[in-house]
Amino acid sequence: MAPDKVLAGLLETASVLLETQPRVAPGVQIGNERFRLLVDRHGNEGWVMVLVQTVADSGEVSDADLKHRYGLTDREIEVARLLAERHSNKEIARILGVKVFTAGRHTENILAKLRVPSRRDVRALIKSD
Repeated sequence: MAPDKVLAGLLETASVLLETQPRVAPGVQIGNERFRLLVDRHGNEGWVMVLVQTVADSGEVSDADLKHRYGLTDREIEVARLLAERHSNKEIARILGVKVFTAGRHTENILAKLRVPSRRDVRALIKSD
């Protein structure tokens, strides 16, 4: 598909996302390509940030993408997957055998590296229901 048509489709989807919460489209089909978008306002300037990534056939972002594209460590990938399954920090700490503080610190790092504001957005970014 021509890049200008893909871009037009993504911009149309992004404009719709600005009216919704959370601002994530887990699987956007444009032609034969599949994308995932995360849209947000940037400060008071009104800028829109759009994160676009091709979604695998499974609909889930691979560990390799989480590591190389977002810079997550192996442990952060484990925690991100648990966040995507809606586990609390206390549950994550129990599952991984770490302190709740450590699970919380991993969660903070993941949110920063993925550039998302909430745990719900982690799920929307890496999982497709």
